[in-house]
Amino acid sequence: MSKQQRQLKRKRKRTVKLFFLIIVTLYILFMFLPNLYSSKAQTILVKDEEIEKKIESKAITIKDEIIYEAKSKGDLKFYHDEGEKISKNQVLITQANLSNIEDYEKQIDNIEKEIDKLNKENKSNTLFNKDFTKLEKEINKIEKNIVKANEKENSKEIEELEKQLKEKQDKLKTISQQNGFMGYTTRQLINQKEELLEKISKNNNSIISDESGLVSYLFDGYETKYTVNNMTNLNPTDIDIKKPQIKNIKKISDFSVGEPIVKVIKDFKWFIATNIPVEDAKQLNEEQNINIRIKKDSRKINGRILKVNNSKKNAVVLIELDSYLYKYYKDRILDIDIILKEYNGLKIPSKAVVEKDDVKGVYTKNVDSIIKFKSIKIIYSEDDFVIALPDETNQNSISSYDEVIIDKKLIENYIDE
Repeated sequence: MSKQQRQLKRKRKRTVKLFFLIIVTLYILFMFLPNLYSSKAQTILVKDEEIEKKIESKAITIKDEIIYEAKSKGDLKFYHDEGEKISKNQVLITQANLSNIEDYEKQIDNIEKEIDKLNKENKSNTLFNKDFTKLEKEINKIEKNIVKANEKENSKEIEELEKQLKEKQDKLKTISQQNGFMGYTTRQLINQKEELLEKISKNNNSIISDESGLVSYLFDGYETKYTVNNMTNLNPTDIDIKKPQIKNIKKISDFSVGEPIVKVIKDFKWFIATNIPVEDAKQLNEEQNINIRIKKDSRKINGRILKVNNSKKNAVVLIELDSYLYKYYKDRILDIDIILKEYNGLKIPSKAVVEKDDVKGVYTKNVDSIIKFKSIKIIYSEDDFVIALPDETNQNSISSYDEVIIDKKLIENYIDE
């Protein structure tokens, strides 16, 4: 056999093998792929899921905000960080001629160091300072009472007060002599410190907190529109969902007298107001406890419905919250879910649910392709699906990961059978 004939023979063998391989492949595809496609299209595995009945909406946050305004045009000195928790009667901001005040503060710092040094050198000096200060206050009080007694022309009272004054002055003199130069030096330093503190007081306007809460320098212009005083009267048209322009006071250098410069947000309770359709609002009741979800971080918070103000088409729902304000105090607008109810069960397509012998259920298929009718107990339904539980009264009931038939034609055939 020639070389050319051998090559031709090999080529024919390869062609025959390729032909048979194609035939086998087509057979496999023909036999198995339709079954796989059919199985996928005709059934669905059901499993336990958590489903919520909810109302999605946008909400306005309402906080109890105490606003403090600029008292002058002086520079601002800040004492707290944004969002810091402060107590009542703390200095929030000082408006002043800062160059003068800084100089006074340096002098006070030096005086305090000198006083501390003197006190260490003479431990008894601490006691002296207390006694000295106490006697000075008592003498000042008696002197004021003498003035009042003179106005009343009460000679007897004047005589008694002058006697008390002399006793106090003599005692003060004795203490001063006993403490010698050290006592006078410390007293002089204390007087200098008090004079400097008075100068600082005259050169600045301090803003003191009236309440405890969270400090904020961020203003969006809605602080006076949405308040705890007017929130129960809000109507649907009052809810403005436009994104506000935030002004950060710390980044502004020029202020007018009366302009808001800091606020303290009481952090015990806060509120959200949302505008929803009346039909949705009918599912809510005043004083009802309800869960809401803040969508930005999926946090679920428990609240209480304070008010539902209905109009023709829409309603304003006001909800009180008492936690997590520190997370959302900067936000004026929040995307939320009002969770009406939560269900746990098997999620089944509505088209798979049938009724057989007055029992609701579904047809399932096992690994051996055996078809069975299994009962279900529906606890929640929508147009496209139902949430169901196993029917405890029926032994042949659905369970998690059953393969439920959803093909309508197949279901109809089984029903006819």
